[in-house]
Amino acid sequence: MKINEQYGKLQCWGAGASADAGAPIIGDFFKKAEEITNSSNLSHEESKRFKEVLSEREKLLPNSNIEEFFNYVDFQTRSYILRTPSKDCREFHRSFFNKSIPNSVHIPDASIENSADAFVKLRKDTAFLIGRTLDESLKEVKSEVWRAYQKILNTYDVIISFNWDLLCEHSYQKLNGENLLDTPGRRMGFGNILVKPALLKMHGSFNWVFCKKCEFVYLSDLKIEHKLHSEGKLCDNCGEHLLAVSILPTLNKFETIINTRGVPYENMWHNAYYAITEAEEIHFFGYSLSDADAHAKIFFKAGITQNTSPNLNVEVIYKPPNKKEGNIALENRFIDVCKPKVKPRFSEHSFLEYFQE
Repeated sequence: MKINEQYGKLQCWGAGASADAGAPIIGDFFKKAEEITNSSNLSHEESKRFKEVLSEREKLLPNSNIEEFFNYVDFQTRSYILRTPSKDCREFHRSFFNKSIPNSVHIPDASIENSADAFVKLRKDTAFLIGRTLDESLKEVKSEVWRAYQKILNTYDVIISFNWDLLCEHSYQKLNGENLLDTPGRRMGFGNILVKPALLKMHGSFNWVFCKKCEFVYLSDLKIEHKLHSEGKLCDNCGEHLLAVSILPTLNKFETIINTRGVPYENMWHNAYYAITEAEEIHFFGYSLSDADAHAKIFFKAGITQNTSPNLNVEVIYKPPNKKEGNIALENRFIDVCKPKVKPRFSEHSFLEYFQE
């Protein structure tokens, strides 16, 4: 990997870093979606899709957060393991097979009983709900939020983001009058040359769409991915239907990263890992390092362990939830990831509070 200068300061942010701009955090995502459902900003068809997803969540996995529910639906599209036979099917098997074969339990074949087609549609609708909810939530961003993001661009050499929004791209454009998307290979980790300030979007972005036939990624100034799930868009080169390319919260995301030809996810993750090993300061903003994301924990643990700086500084900036045990669990996760290299410091601030000080 070729770099124009040595890395110094690296920032990693999660959903909490976009919360001050209006984006819902994981635990509040469905609440925000419910608020938007009856909004005049949604068409009748969009509102119907929102309601169907919310209804299915209550029926299939009530009280789940957006990551849990999407993982559940994604898993159902790939395997019948979690599918439940209908009540009529259960009763038939109990009455017929118990009489025919005493002391036996015959398990109905869920792969026949339940088609995956409904879950494929539900997965698509849930992906649409995620994109449309973020689109509505971030329409009006306060000026102090833009200033905070611009301060980031002036302060940090590399930004590692697990978010799909365009706050950083638009802040860069406001700050420099230059479109960050004009040089994606150099600033966004698509190739092996990385120019500061670099923005590495580890899960992709809602303004990226992909032509599978041409193996080409289109980047837009606007969030357009959710539109692929409603009106669709075609490749300018070959006329093929464009596909969503962002990595949604699924357990098999590294399979997507490794096997998605034409989308430089492997390069981005490699560049991010290299940056972690070279950084002198690493700041985590609004990132929970969730136990559900074992891949990311291993990724950061390996990078920090291999860091070459003799005086590495790691700071975790987060707004504590009300539950004290949640704070302790979060801090313990970061302590575990950083040891034995360094002991992280913790700052109890929101993203905006930290940059306004």
